[in-house]
Amino acid sequence: MTVPALRAAVIGVGRIGSLHADAYYRNPYTELVAVMDADQGRAQEVGARYGVNAYTSVDELLQKETFDIVSIAVPEGQRSPLAAACAQAGKHLLLEKPLTPS
Repeated sequence: MTVPALRAAVIGVGRIGSLHADAYYRNPYTELVAVMDADQGRAQEVGARYGVNAYTSVDELLQKETFDIVSIAVPEGQRSPLAAACAQAGKHLLLEKPLTPS
């Protein structure tokens, strides 16, 4: 029996987010489909490494890609609006550390 892969995206592909992207890429039960980072060069570098599209805007990511789960690995002060946008779009979230500072 073949288990369908969960389609995954990663927002924030610095040190920790890149580890998430790699884990999704290597996991036979997930398919990495896109990455997003405010730093366009970093997003493009990680996207090219895994052969996926790279974005700098969560709105563009949500409009152009189909995915089930998203890791959000950005600094604490940036996490909440990104998580809210993804949750409102019906995505399952994996957040790095707390949602907000308070």
